[in-house]
Amino acid sequence: MTYLGGEDARREFFSRIRADAAILPVSRSTFREALTDLGWTSVYADDRAEVLLPPLRSAEGTVDPAARTAAGADLGWAWPATLFGRE
Repeated sequence: MTYLGGEDARREFFSRIRADAAILPVSRSTFREALTDLGWTSVYADDRAEVLLPPLRSAEGTVDPAARTAAGADLGWAWPATLFGRE
């Protein structure tokens, strides 16, 4: 099994997809490094799983730093703090 052929191939693959969230195992995640390198942010973790959200994007499909700042703290999204109880 190649799991998308290595870190560079994983980053390339994940840079082209749109997703609302990623749910990964806490230990030994093959995809976590590629996703966090692309700006995905951890918003919840327990003993088994971690939830990551993608970076906010502008209409052109690029990361919009102004939107990330406007959304609040380090999460990049306004609703995870409410949903997961983080301040």
